[in-house]
Amino acid sequence: MIKLGENTFWLSGRTGITARAAVAGPIEGKGPLGEMFDKVYKDEKCGQTSWEMAEGQMLSDCLDTILVKGGKTPQEVDLLLSGDLLNQCMSTAIATRDRNIPTLGLYGACSTMAESMCIASLIMEGAATRNIICMTSSHYCSAEKQFRFPLELGGQKPKSSQSTVTGAGGNMLTWDGGNVCITAVTPGCVRDPGVTDSNNMGGAMAPAAATTIATHLKDTSRPPEYYDMILTGDLGELGKEMCGQLTMELGYDISKQLQDAGTMVYAPEESINTAGTSGCGCSAVVLNTVILDKLEKGELNKVLFVGTGALHSPALLNEKQPIPVIAHAVSIERR
Repeated sequence: MIKLGENTFWLSGRTGITARAAVAGPIEGKGPLGEMFDKVYKDEKCGQTSWEMAEGQMLSDCLDTILVKGGKTPQEVDLLLSGDLLNQCMSTAIATRDRNIPTLGLYGACSTMAESMCIASLIMEGAATRNIICMTSSHYCSAEKQFRFPLELGGQKPKSSQSTVTGAGGNMLTWDGGNVCITAVTPGCVRDPGVTDSNNMGGAMAPAAATTIATHLKDTSRPPEYYDMILTGDLGELGKEMCGQLTMELGYDISKQLQDAGTMVYAPEESINTAGTSGCGCSAVVLNTVILDKLEKGELNKVLFVGTGALHSPALLNEKQPIPVIAHAVSIERR
């Protein structure tokens, strides 16, 4: 492992993705990824008594599926990296309690899937680890209750808003395993775009995504054409357009490669709003279904996965402070 340029770490390529899983709520199950989910719940409470416990159940089911698919017991997992949107990573705590797996809780908001893969790759390159699980989750109802308004209040949203995905996704990284590997990571820096509107997540996160993409391409001396796809997650329609424009201003035309996880989960007739989806679970379920499936089959060979996160909290919003944002990039390639 060596460091390139400003923020990029060049890896050996020996960290492979050997198992993956994604579970989702009923609306997500009706979308274009529906048949690829390992489990689709019949209702948003997932058989639990509250939205928060439901999110913990989704993450627990995701973890169980990764272990089964990877053919590993909890004792064979060296480390688990996970996070979510709820206060103090509540869903992660629920899903991992009594598992007896060393766990690091993360908060990167919607960038958590990419953040966990960045950290896991760096740890695996420098430590005696064989298997690390990365995962995250989000739930529409619990997120609305914590960050905006409880659903019972019937709040109206502007067209710039995005709907939080009800779902959980994750994967297992294994040293010298799998035919899809991580070749480089570019951890992002926290940015302040000055946005205070908690409904405009795409607009808030787009500058961070553009900066991280440009930094990665500059550090690695790669043109955008090196990648079959540059997948942001999750900017939605408005944020995706803004990201493309900002990256162009930074000297890189990514218009042919740019896709966004926030535009890939809902079928048009099921969309709650016009801007797409968000939440930790958004990029997690997209990456761990259709994207990795195409990489494994050779339909894609090189993908730059750029997880984006709005690092807001109820306290920050109540104090009318701008929402800090961040984006992390993971270069994923077919061997």
